[in-house]
Amino acid sequence: MKELVAAATPVKKPDVVGKVAKGSSCAKVLTVRPACLEGHCCGKATKGFFGASKEICEDKTLTKVSVKTGDVSEDWGFACITGAKQLAAGLATAAVASFMMA
Repeated sequence: MKELVAAATPVKKPDVVGKVAKGSSCAKVLTVRPACLEGHCCGKATKGFFGASKEICEDKTLTKVSVKTGDVSEDWGFACITGAKQLAAGLATAAVASFMMA
């Protein structure tokens, strides 16, 4: 009887479908980068200038994140990378518009 009740009970769906949680990887899968939660961005956490890096979802306002490697937690630099495409497209459009006016 318990099995029947369990099978008939609707499963609660997650509040956010298809969004990556804070601190989780947002690296591209094939050619698609998963979306982060509202107020967060996909960014690159880097250890030093030539050090290791990870693509993770974090708060848009952060410049440093705590990354755990084994038992050690370190502060790495962080910068959003998902907004760069829109910025570049906007700058290109402005450049073309100014060229056409001249």
